[in-house]
Amino acid sequence: MFELISNFNAIKTSMLVDKEKDRPLELDSISGAVLRRCELLGGEAPYTATVDALLRQSYM
Repeated sequence: MFELISNFNAIKTSMLVDKEKDRPLELDSISGAVLRRCELLGGEAPYTATVDALLRQSYM
């Protein structure tokens, strides 16, 4: 597997591909899921919350 992926020029996340193709970002499914789980468990995810807020403001 390492040999296979080391020959790739670049591996992009699905969210980056969505942005490049001007498609809606899947924030509810990705960062939203993390934030909902943290809320349920009483934890925090400050970096995820910040990135989520910035992306929602910029792209939604």
